[in-house]
Amino acid sequence: MTHRRWGARWHGLGDAAVSDATTFEPGSIGWLKARVQEISGLQAERFSAPGGVGRASVRVHLSDGTTAIATRRDTPARTETEAGLLQVLSAEGASVPNVLGYRDGLLLQEDLGRNRLSYAVAGASDADRPALLRAALTALQGCRAAIARRPEVAARLPGLGTRSGWAEDFVSRPFFLSGDLSIAMPAVDADALAQSLAADPVTFTRWDARLANATLRADGTVAWFDWAVAGLRGGVEDLGAALADDYCDLAPATTLGLLGEVLPDDAARGLALRTGVLVAANRLARIQRRIERDGWIDAEEALRLDRMTAVPAVVAALTARMSALATEDALTAGLAPWFAAVGDALLARADHAA
Repeated sequence: MTHRRWGARWHGLGDAAVSDATTFEPGSIGWLKARVQEISGLQAERFSAPGGVGRASVRVHLSDGTTAIATRRDTPARTETEAGLLQVLSAEGASVPNVLGYRDGLLLQEDLGRNRLSYAVAGASDADRPALLRAALTALQGCRAAIARRPEVAARLPGLGTRSGWAEDFVSRPFFLSGDLSIAMPAVDADALAQSLAADPVTFTRWDARLANATLRADGTVAWFDWAVAGLRGGVEDLGAALADDYCDLAPATTLGLLGEVLPDDAARGLALRTGVLVAANRLARIQRRIERDGWIDAEEALRLDRMTAVPAVVAALTARMSALATEDALTAGLAPWFAAVGDALLARADHAA
């Protein structure tokens, strides 16, 4: 009998006989199988990791031939909060996975399939890509509208980015990356930029709006999964983050046009744009650390398994696109040459490795 530890991350998938869940250590595969059977009434015949190992979710292959996604966060409370939020969003018609059940720290949810939006966008033509991103933003706005119809739920959600000094830390990271890469610091007013990110925690938003956390359905709509971090803030941060995704290869004018469609207010568009620019800057810092630790990664593997995009072509496209977008706001304009310099510095390492 195998007892492999699950915890908040997968450390291997093994087999275990189904038994009373109390027989097994919480987080073990035997515990997972027992919980799945209690929730669904079906046996879990095998498991596969939808994003590779090291994730909080696995795909469960059930005895009736269907699949579901089993999720276990760091604590049962976090998993229960995610399950409750998904139930509300789904009940209000938002495009999210349906909750199949929750018990003792395990969330069993609908399997949205393998067509991650990041994969679909990366493979789309220049003409088709805007429609996919429009569907993604529309789905996020639908989630926002769903929570707006449930003020009693919104009142219980946490604020995001409300910690003292959070914005200053967020803005400072590109400066640290400059030192790591031995390039010029970004020519921005860091204090003013940090102050411009201020937003009262009043509107529902999610934080990690990477395209890999969404699925393109057969009907062309987009569904968002992985709701581990969501709460109240300005309500546009997820839109900016989605448009700053590594694979969101849109022309700046197209990006601004999409933002204008969903955000008619100038101040809201500005917050979304600045958030997106800084999300991309912080993403590049993580890519740099990945390169320093493990080198570059195969492009197909990064996309298929949702790995850190330490891929030369992706870095080149991202830095060029964000350099152009940064010029669209006076507070981020000084980051335009910085993005170009980051791209050159990182790609020089790729040339050296070759």
